[in-house]
Amino acid sequence: MANDRKTGIKHFVTLMLFLISYLVVVTVIPHEGRFKYEFQKGRPWMHEDLYAPFDFPVYKTEQELFSERSKLLKEFKSFYLFDSTVQHQQVEKFKSDFDELFKKFISTGSITQPSRVNLKKDIEKVKHAIADYLNQIYFKGIIDQNESDISNSMLREGLVVIINNVANDKWFDEVYTVQKAIKQLDAYAVDATKGINPELVRFWNNFSLKEYIQPNLFYDEIATQKFRNELISNISDTKGLVQEGEKIVVKGEIVNSDVYQILASLKKEYGKRLGSKNLYAILLGNMLLIAALYIGLFLFLLKFRNELLKNNRKLLFILLLITLTVLISALIIKTSTISMLVIPLAIVPIFVI
Repeated sequence: MANDRKTGIKHFVTLMLFLISYLVVVTVIPHEGRFKYEFQKGRPWMHEDLYAPFDFPVYKTEQELFSERSKLLKEFKSFYLFDSTVQHQQVEKFKSDFDELFKKFISTGSITQPSRVNLKKDIEKVKHAIADYLNQIYFKGIIDQNESDISNSMLREGLVVIINNVANDKWFDEVYTVQKAIKQLDAYAVDATKGINPELVRFWNNFSLKEYIQPNLFYDEIATQKFRNELISNISDTKGLVQEGEKIVVKGEIVNSDVYQILASLKKEYGKRLGSKNLYAILLGNMLLIAALYIGLFLFLLKFRNELLKNNRKLLFILLLITLTVLISALIIKTSTISMLVIPLAIVPIFVI
């Protein structure tokens, strides 16, 4: 009874080893039509003369696509939203604070009534001049970044300002940073207040303009990323067309870079066309063929090398060799980096026989 149970477990393990190996092989082998020619860059074309069987595009290499993307992104401009409410709020705040502070100043009692009238006229001119200049600064735009954070791309390519859903290209020197705007406004205020009544100097020294400078250009990550993705998606992955009947390569010709790219494009297009047809039929055919091969292997071992079936370690080793050989072959077929001839396909029969 114990021996029967032990034998049953061995048979189950043997079955599972075959089944696992079978499933792995079925999974990794190509499930689409395969290009029947093998080729390598720098090697002679060993097959008959090849003519285009149908019209197909020439695909760009990954290096070419990467180069185009890099060049495009170097010239890419970031998007900034223009907030018009900031300008109105800050200019009105400046006027309100200015008037309030001036009222406090003239109510100190040290200024006579005639002087107050003259001072008010002078200070109104200064207020309107600075308010107008403040409007000019905000109209150009104040970016929400420090000068040290400005990228070389923005300095070189500029930026895009979105005003009322309209994109406007601007150079970096056409907009302000907060620091630059404060410096410009202070410099203008110095000029605007030259020669003012000496009694106003004390008032003006207590007035700070930097608090009325706030960013009104804000980086729009969503618009920037969307436009960036659109630019990248618009890059064509093809660079030409080979027409049906056009000569591609002749026997013995060295496969150079251009020919290799055309052959790789034909292989890719060939796989697309065949892979999209009868996919389930190809999969079913693969499963039946591989199942027949595994059954044949099992029957051979059962008839001629029964000791291998009884030793699970040896059986596992043989099935691992088969599985690894198929895995490596599938990888080579997919990448086309080296020839299939480097795979030791005869190693399994050597170990079995």
